[in-house]
Amino acid sequence: EQGDGSDEAHEAVKLPLARSAPVVVEVQGAALYEAIEFVENNLDDDKRMSNATSQLATLIGQIKTLRRPLLQDLKGNSQNGRRGGGRDRNNRNQHRRHNQSDKRVEMSQESELAAFLCRVVFTCMKKVNTRCLKLMDKVDSNAKKATGKRDAFKAVEEHRKRVVETDGELDDEDFAKWKEAKNAMILVDRSISGWKRECTSLASALRAVIDETLNCEAVFQNLKTYERDMLIETMQRFCPISGIFYSTLVDLELFYTREMKMAFTNTPLDLNDPNSYNGTIVKGFRMVPNVRLKKLAPATLGKIAASAGALLKVLVPPADFAKKRFQFLESVENAINQQVTWNCVAKLVPFGSSANNFGSASSDLDICLVLLPKEVLRYQSWQQALAEDAKVENPPTAVQAVDDLVEILKKLNMDDVDDQRKTARIPILKFTNPEGLECDMCINNRLAIRNTMLLYTYSMIDPRVREIAYIVKAWAKERHINNPAMHTLPSYAYLLMIIKYLQIVRPHPILPVLQELSASWDGQSYGNQLNHQQPTRPVIVSGPDGKKCDTYFYGDPTFGDYESSLAKLQQFARWNSASTWELLIGFFEFYAFQLDYRRFVISIRSYDWVTKEQKAAEDSWKMHLRFAIEDPFETSYDVVHMLRDSGFNDIRKEFARAYAILTDRSLDEDVCGCNDVMEALLMEPQEEKGNFV
Repeated sequence: EQGDGSDEAHEAVKLPLARSAPVVVEVQGAALYEAIEFVENNLDDDKRMSNATSQLATLIGQIKTLRRPLLQDLKGNSQNGRRGGGRDRNNRNQHRRHNQSDKRVEMSQESELAAFLCRVVFTCMKKVNTRCLKLMDKVDSNAKKATGKRDAFKAVEEHRKRVVETDGELDDEDFAKWKEAKNAMILVDRSISGWKRECTSLASALRAVIDETLNCEAVFQNLKTYERDMLIETMQRFCPISGIFYSTLVDLELFYTREMKMAFTNTPLDLNDPNSYNGTIVKGFRMVPNVRLKKLAPATLGKIAASAGALLKVLVPPADFAKKRFQFLESVENAINQQVTWNCVAKLVPFGSSANNFGSASSDLDICLVLLPKEVLRYQSWQQALAEDAKVENPPTAVQAVDDLVEILKKLNMDDVDDQRKTARIPILKFTNPEGLECDMCINNRLAIRNTMLLYTYSMIDPRVREIAYIVKAWAKERHINNPAMHTLPSYAYLLMIIKYLQIVRPHPILPVLQELSASWDGQSYGNQLNHQQPTRPVIVSGPDGKKCDTYFYGDPTFGDYESSLAKLQQFARWNSASTWELLIGFFEFYAFQLDYRRFVISIRSYDWVTKEQKAAEDSWKMHLRFAIEDPFETSYDVVHMLRDSGFNDIRKEFARAYAILTDRSLDEDVCGCNDVMEALLMEPQEEKGNFV
């Protein structure tokens, strides 16, 4: 970013420089021309092209002006001017002539620099397009080979199964053939996957370049009309589901109708539409964080409301759901405190779905054993003791605590007591109560309790939050995309995605960012309207690894007037009158088509979007194309670190499928033959998620 006449004015845009891994760092003091030339030179190297394209996007995003104010030594003129008379008038005239000359120089430099930058942008587009065509040619030319290898392996695999069914084993020769066929299939499949991944990475980076160019006023206003049209036309051919640019809109339509089985909906940028164009800056593709709901036909919304209303009656647990679980925990807690000889007080606290207001009647019970000092009574509540991170002197070790708990639980007639994970990073003890409720008890995981309290507060702000959450969780379960063991997302991740969407939806958020609000919040301000002052009272709690985390959030029931704070939050949510079903459709649309996963991290602790470049620099996160979701308190932890490419692709397609069903755009015969919207949405998939590689 160019300066304003100070000594730093000669310090140009910071250059993002790729290291061996695609992590972006900044080089201080690099001239803008040098930075762009550095990126342009790397575009000629196939191995560096993806990084260079990403760097170009970052570079353009940092630009505020293309003019470089010239430094003038006016101090002497000012001093001489004080001597008065004609000399003062002469100096002022000379200064005016200098200013006019400087402006002409600045405008000339701006035009020259804009032309140079635009040339690099279009060079990047050309080179990326050429490279992607070569990669897809490799994919197409090896497709038949891959099919042959899969068929060959299928034949030897069927032979192996027949032998195993007869209680036999493959002889050495057959086993060697089976292993060779398997390795050959994996090798060609991995090669094809690698080419596709590189193509997707390049396309995603180019999308970022075009997006930044269209949204950088200093660059956009210097583009010629035909250049703007070319950038816009290219962006319209990008498919967020497949992650590539198609040659024509016809090819893009074929992908949606044949592969996705949904009616093609092209949303071109309309330069006369204030929602997609504002002055000289195109806004249509910069969907983050400007998310606007589209108006839907009343009949469509009515059909969804009727179907979803009936489903929610089944999904939402009865009113006494939590009460029964709390009573069970209280009885176990009393038994523990009566029988152990620890130098502390044991407190059993439910967390997760049983306590965050998003649970179901079939949810397991997650329990945290919190060890508090015997002087806990000096605190107003155990919650306050937890928030103040009260420590115990000479507490029992985790292994000792688990061993003692095993004996107590067996005396209480608990079944299936399992202590195999007592030496894990977070020790866990599993058991089942006499009523068949499966329980997981961890030791001193205080951060999980604070996290549960945060989610609970969000759930209480508006009923639409819970309604969306229950439907999304049911959808993810039925469509087999909520199993971390199979490299898809945990339910917790979907809750964070829902909260983030409701924090940024327009014309007014449903949820404010609780971690950004001070204790003196006025009940109206959000986002950039806040003065970003530090919370009046940080709430420091130790994580599982001993790291201190600030767990402050507005509306914390531990401190202050909870009822008053909650009333403010509920009034804030009411300023957005969108129905639950409009928001549900918007949720699926946003995560299917709008969010650029290569660039942004889903984070509910900040209204401003956190970038993957930031997380790479701060916490060494990997730069990849998949979801990245930051834990709101333990911010160095990626909630979806278990996700793989195949799982990500499946989930992205499922979001698009859900959007198509809810907006009557699905062309799937099974869906079209279903009269109930929610039944179609939750229909069991015919194929397993993921692939062999």
